[in-house]
Amino acid sequence: MKAVFVWMKNNPIAVVAALLSVCSLVGLLVVRIQASGFIKEMKARNSVVQQIKTLKTTRVRIPSPDLDNPVEERDITINPAAIVALNEVYHKMGIEYKNIYALAVGQNRKGHDPLLDGLFPDPAQRVDKLYDARVQYLNAFESMLLHYSATDIYPRLNAGGPADLQQVSREVVREQINFLSRIGLDNASIDQLTVEQQKQFKDAQRGAALQALNQHASKYHIYVDTPALPASIFQIGAWSNPGFQPEISQIWQGQMELWIQQDIVEAIGKANNVWDANYNIMKNPVKKLISMSVKPGYVGIDTTGVLTTRGRLTPGAPPSGQTRLPNGFLMTPTGRRSNSIYDVMHAEVSFIVDYQQLTRVFEAFGKTNFMTILKTNLTDVDEYEAMQAGFYYGAGDCVQIDMVVETLWLRDWTLRLMPKRIKTRLSIDAPQENQ
Repeated sequence: MKAVFVWMKNNPIAVVAALLSVCSLVGLLVVRIQASGFIKEMKARNSVVQQIKTLKTTRVRIPSPDLDNPVEERDITINPAAIVALNEVYHKMGIEYKNIYALAVGQNRKGHDPLLDGLFPDPAQRVDKLYDARVQYLNAFESMLLHYSATDIYPRLNAGGPADLQQVSREVVREQINFLSRIGLDNASIDQLTVEQQKQFKDAQRGAALQALNQHASKYHIYVDTPALPASIFQIGAWSNPGFQPEISQIWQGQMELWIQQDIVEAIGKANNVWDANYNIMKNPVKKLISMSVKPGYVGIDTTGVLTTRGRLTPGAPPSGQTRLPNGFLMTPTGRRSNSIYDVMHAEVSFIVDYQQLTRVFEAFGKTNFMTILKTNLTDVDEYEAMQAGFYYGAGDCVQIDMVVETLWLRDWTLRLMPKRIKTRLSIDAPQENQ
């Protein structure tokens, strides 16, 4: 023990360092114990603060006035100022929705007047209206083939039939006589032509035929097989035949089919610039209208449409409003099917088109009354064979296109015109009708 005290006396610095080390360890232990309690207390306080913040703020989704921008999510404090600001946003959106929907209804309704005023939904005892409706209905199809008129209520195609081949032959013979006369020969001396003259002779005949065909094609914007027989081109309801006593629901079906075919004609007219006299068959994309038809019924309610027989049909219109509208992707690639907002109907159309101008045709259909092209089939066309039948399409390569088109009809305006039997067929009850 005495040696220890002697050592400590001789090494005071080491002794002090050892004492400081021991004190530090003790101090660190005390601080650690106190810090652990402090950390626990801070965590508890932070939890309370987060709960307070959660109670003070709410995450909301704020739509952008610009529909192209995404919805913004933001944490805000719900207070009177925030409520007013959100109300202003939703009020503005409500006005924009009403304006956009009114624009859509106006566009959908434009150019789709009933055959006669007072015909729909019920002409009552006015049998004469049924007769007058038949006359107006048939006249509408004939009108669509006539020359364009800015004052006519129906779209027109300025359609013509094939060239008169006898007239073409007469022009060829006339040119043949002129050619021989220019070189001092007559028809009896054709065998005296040199090889070079024979080539020139055939070129002259070919040129005369093409000129005659070209002159005929320049008079019209599109070909049809027989302009005098609209029934060979359009789908015309049997109710319009003489002696047929139609029901108003059959006339309504005919009216819808007429509207759809008028829209198809309007789309073709847009593609062909039918209002411009500087355009004709030689320049236009759509060379010849072959046929068109409308699938009877409402897609999703009493038909699955043109593309398939699959899909679930419902006896009536599904609810709208806050309920998500049903889809029908088994029936159509768009998924659209008839519902309480709009009805869906399918149509088919076939025509000859310049292959290099297909996009112009597709754009014209897309810009006409919410029509959507669902399917297209392209088939090559023998232009020389068509020429022999009097149809001259020009120098471009042509194809036949068979197209399936989807059309939409907003019930906001069609509902007022629907006959009672049609409403029953669509399961439209009285409360829904009065909305």
